[in-house]
Amino acid sequence: MPPKKKLKIPEGQQNMFSFLSAPRTDTVSDSANENADSESGEEQPASSSAQSLGQSAETSAPSSSQSNRRHSDKWLKLYPWLRYSDTPDGSTVMKCQYCLDAGRNNSYTKGCKNFKTSSLREHVTTQDHQLAIAAPKLKVDAEKTKDKIRTNEEKGLLVALKAAFWLAKEGIPMLKFKSLMSFLENDLNITEASYLRTSSHIAYDSQYSADGFVDSLSQTVEEYITDKLQQSPCVTVLSDESTDITVHKRLVIYAQAVDPITLVPSTYFITNIHITDATGKGITNAILQEMSGRGIDATKIMGLGSDGASVMTGQKNGVSGRMKRENPHQVNTHCVAHRLCLCTSQAADECPQVKNYQETLTSVYYYFHGSASRGDRLEAIQNALDDPKVRFKEVHSVRWMSFYLALEAVFKSLDSLLVYLAEATLKDPKAMGLKKKIATVSFISMTYLLMDIIPIVTKLNMFLQKPNIDVALVNVKLDRCISDLTALKETDGQYMQMLAKDIVNSHFRGHQLTPSSHDLQATKVMFLDKLIDNIDSRFPNTDFITAFGVLGMRPISTCSKEELQTWGDAEMHRLLEHYGEEQKHTWEDEDGKKHTKISPAILSPQETLAEWRELKATVLAVGYHRDDLPTLWHNIAINHRDDFPNMMKLAALCLTLPIHTADCERGFSVQNQILTPSRNRLLPQNQDKLLRIRIEGGESSSFNFDKALDLWRHTKTRKIFAKRKQ
Repeated sequence: MPPKKKLKIPEGQQNMFSFLSAPRTDTVSDSANENADSESGEEQPASSSAQSLGQSAETSAPSSSQSNRRHSDKWLKLYPWLRYSDTPDGSTVMKCQYCLDAGRNNSYTKGCKNFKTSSLREHVTTQDHQLAIAAPKLKVDAEKTKDKIRTNEEKGLLVALKAAFWLAKEGIPMLKFKSLMSFLENDLNITEASYLRTSSHIAYDSQYSADGFVDSLSQTVEEYITDKLQQSPCVTVLSDESTDITVHKRLVIYAQAVDPITLVPSTYFITNIHITDATGKGITNAILQEMSGRGIDATKIMGLGSDGASVMTGQKNGVSGRMKRENPHQVNTHCVAHRLCLCTSQAADECPQVKNYQETLTSVYYYFHGSASRGDRLEAIQNALDDPKVRFKEVHSVRWMSFYLALEAVFKSLDSLLVYLAEATLKDPKAMGLKKKIATVSFISMTYLLMDIIPIVTKLNMFLQKPNIDVALVNVKLDRCISDLTALKETDGQYMQMLAKDIVNSHFRGHQLTPSSHDLQATKVMFLDKLIDNIDSRFPNTDFITAFGVLGMRPISTCSKEELQTWGDAEMHRLLEHYGEEQKHTWEDEDGKKHTKISPAILSPQETLAEWRELKATVLAVGYHRDDLPTLWHNIAINHRDDFPNMMKLAALCLTLPIHTADCERGFSVQNQILTPSRNRLLPQNQDKLLRIRIEGGESSSFNFDKALDLWRHTKTRKIFAKRKQ
């Protein structure tokens, strides 16, 4: 018998042993996934061609292409839930949008780097993914089920609650509730509205019923806010007082809180109440009573924001001093927007030419404000000259942007104003007096000069009124404002350059002007010096705003390793002098007896400094974006909460620092929209509820009307439900 021939295995072909004993674990059932594997750089394991039949297969080391797998764009079509996301270190990870939306916690929500189809198929079969897919349907099904089990009476009441909610949000009196319900039932054929009619004399569409619905809606909002305040590690109070249209003293209270998990800050409307005692004692008692009624202890109130009035900031018997009797660590802040307004008004008062100019603006306002015919004639001239149709504004010392608005209105209508005054001078002595003040080189020049200066301050003022303002940017914006104002001392701004073209030989756009010996350059330098000095004195670099600004950590990427170790330490020591040490507050009562309140340290200085140095390196290494302080600390809280406990407390204090009281001013604006001359008999408690719904109610699509219905139902025994039980 001839010898057996040895079989040669073609190159690349597996031997029988490896074929039987080492099957692929990531076999793809469809050709599309196989193509995706090949395109993503995956290589199939292959035994060496030198192996013979019967030899054991050796596990080969993974190839370089296997260790550097890449994602495939085709996977996005095969798996609609798949998303590619870039990480701070520049790498790409895979995430599951379904799991992210459902709030699941798995490798595909954190970011998966295992670029294999087997990994994708395995994730599809996980319970997390299946629940995430089912979540939207379950929610819809739950709503449908809930709607099915609702009684007709409950459906009718939900329509009534939504109607009352809409009226409150739109500022429409509840007197219109009955009319609205009739419109829904009879004109729009909303059958649910008819379910409220339980008898010939009970229909739940009266104003009395509407007030009850408003009570439940307001209570729903209030309970939500109270829950947020109680969860927050610290709370800040913002308060201001005003006089309403009925000449009653009103106190508005807002509160700032921060989410304990995400460190996302929020500002909430608390109340708007009528007070009879507007002293420091009366306001303090009102604030503490409102906060205590919501379960907030006075020791948890870490800040007080006010307009800077002595009754609020007084350290002896003012609100600030009395609040420190409860918590000596509390920080009182004078609203930065109020401070900036005072800088402008005081600088104007110290500069005679600017003060006279403001008085002329006020005269122009009252001249046209008191006569409809004058306003109509001015508007006709504006139309003829293609000037903007603007109304003149009054300069108020307590309104932050009034100077700029009044200045801008006059600047835009200078041509029309001069034409009107030239025409009206012949028959109106007041117009003649105004013309003598306005048709001068001095007035026109001052208008152009102030149009270069005031907008710079107004731009800063607009920034300082932003909700949840970034404390790290306050000093940056202040420095930029001072820099721009300083530059104007040496060079002319945009409008002063225009002035040289607009005024030629005492003529302004064809109007003859009265010459003036007024030294415009000297006035400019004087006003700018006063304004810059006021800003410097009212915004010192030693306050808490400056110190807290280092938590933004913006410049750390430009620091060397040695500089990074000590960067921000000076500001951190300033903060630790207050929060890292025991604080005492001593006062005398009305009988002359001395009292002392001691508050223990909130932070550990040594631990805080150690965490601070480690945190800077961590933020730099991970590459967190530092262009927004709240976003930065949200990322730190989510990923490193347990590593920096003291810094988390300090960040919460920073994010609730009372920088401005613009929210209080907005609250008064809404108050005046609700309490109008035609509604001047609205009770304070009812106005407070309407304010709460309008300011904090949000959109109707996201409002919890089921909870409002439950609250309304259990307030007392309701006949609409008693009848159904029978």
